[in-house]
Amino acid sequence: MGDTRFVVSVRQELDCVCDAASRKHRVPTEIIDRAARATFEAMTRCPSRSGEAVRLRTRRYFWAVVRREASRTGSRDVSARFVLKAVIDDLTASGRDPRAVWEQIDRDWARVFPLDVLEDYRRQLCA
Repeated sequence: MGDTRFVVSVRQELDCVCDAASRKHRVPTEIIDRAARATFEAMTRCPSRSGEAVRLRTRRYFWAVVRREASRTGSRDVSARFVLKAVIDDLTASGRDPRAVWEQIDRDWARVFPLDVLEDYRRQLCA
């Protein structure tokens, strides 16, 4: 399985990314569990020595598995959350404040996403 420090580093990073997937992105637990298992197995097959490389590889692999699993299950809410999160990130990166981001999403995207998904992000942006 490799170097103990490497394994601990992967586990710590997976704990962080799983927590964010659950709390912030509301990814279903069963998808998080499958993604964490697949990521851990893949990462320990090809260990890396750099701390930053471990962090990036772990996160990227985990989210790739989540996207694959979400598309397999056909979960409209999970797919919608990924798209909406990307839109929010882009609008935020352009310098808009959270309320302005929400106003644009409400104006331009409200008919596209399920209401419960929109409401979750509205609460986060307008808290």
